[in-house]
Amino acid sequence: MRSGLAGCALVLVLTTVFSPAASGDEKLSEWRRQLKDPDASVRKEVATLLSEARGDNILEMVPALSEALGDSNWEVRADCAMALFHIGAKAHAAIPALTTGLSDAFPNVRAWSARALGAIGPEAKPAADRVAKLLADSKPVVRRAAAMAVVSIDPDRAMSTVPALVEGLLWNTDVRFSDDAVHRETAAVVLRLPGQARTAVLTALRTNTADKDPQVQRLAREALAKLEKP
Repeated sequence: MRSGLAGCALVLVLTTVFSPAASGDEKLSEWRRQLKDPDASVRKEVATLLSEARGDNILEMVPALSEALGDSNWEVRADCAMALFHIGAKAHAAIPALTTGLSDAFPNVRAWSARALGAIGPEAKPAADRVAKLLADSKPVVRRAAAMAVVSIDPDRAMSTVPALVEGLLWNTDVRFSDDAVHRETAAVVLRLPGQARTAVLTALRTNTADKDPQVQRLAREALAKLEKP
């Protein structure tokens, strides 16, 4: 019976979000209500939809998304942080809630909170120390997210991000060797680094071309090919 009720609830979420008859204000009101629904599956579904939503009206969801970063379900928290990341600099009102998210027990929440703060940019500088601490996190996905955020928030700290960025170019969170998306995204950040930090990344990659593992050698060469293009 529980699964049937949950299924009906999810249909309601999808119908409300995509119904052509629903006005912008109606959608926003319904999204806010659903983020507080007693059923975690409903909250997660709408959080996922919001993490994929684009458009000016999503800006009005920043307060609700910030509040939902305190949800009891970690997947809801992670998706809300992801939604704030996609909103970018205009999500600055969420800085306090995202800073709290940096200490979350779940790595995906920590990572997306860091990424969202990075997307906000220099205005998130009050959180820079907290983000920088995640460069030593136990999870690679969090270290890489922190490195990318630090570069955006406080470029003066760019040298501290070098190990995590090199790691991101050579492997990801789930397997040792980086997939193309992680590789490309990390490379794009490296290209924005100040000169000294970018040089340090290139030096580390050159060292890795002589690694005992052929896969590491290959990935290091591929990264260098991208980063050293004229």
